[in-house]
Amino acid sequence: MNDRLTAERTFGNRFFIVAVTASVIAVLLGMLADRFETPLDQAERTHVAMRLAELRSAVLLMQATMVAADDWRNAEAYVGSNPMNWLKLDEADQHYLGEMALEDAGEARGKWVFDPGRKVIAYRPLADDWWPEAHQPRMPWLQFRVVALWSEDRPMRIKGLELAALDNE
Repeated sequence: MNDRLTAERTFGNRFFIVAVTASVIAVLLGMLADRFETPLDQAERTHVAMRLAELRSAVLLMQATMVAADDWRNAEAYVGSNPMNWLKLDEADQHYLGEMALEDAGEARGKWVFDPGRKVIAYRPLADDWWPEAHQPRMPWLQFRVVALWSEDRPMRIKGLELAALDNE
């Protein structure tokens, strides 16, 4: 009996100990989950940045082709076009769904889509917390468009092309 009283004084109520232990484990697991989420977010952002660099390079190469041929008359035809068509994509590229309306792409997270109606290339992030809460857009897609750079000294003359980010509001 003396041993039992010593154990109760030392360890107290077993349910309390179990509850505290479970709480500590839950907190540690929560901290561990945050550590795994951060590298995944970084990997996605890196993937998007790499694809944007590829798309911007494709636009620059198209522009360089026009400069080399000294043919800016057709430059306006490239405005709003699909820069994915200028890349040599693998048939197995799982990140590009093709041309379709963004609404038709639905919940295609982590995918690129070209919307021919809007003339935008768009990416749907994997997580909804891509943007800060104060800046949550109506449209959950990052959107970009091939636009013309107009000459300042010569009206109605295109001097270049670029891939521009669009406001998602």
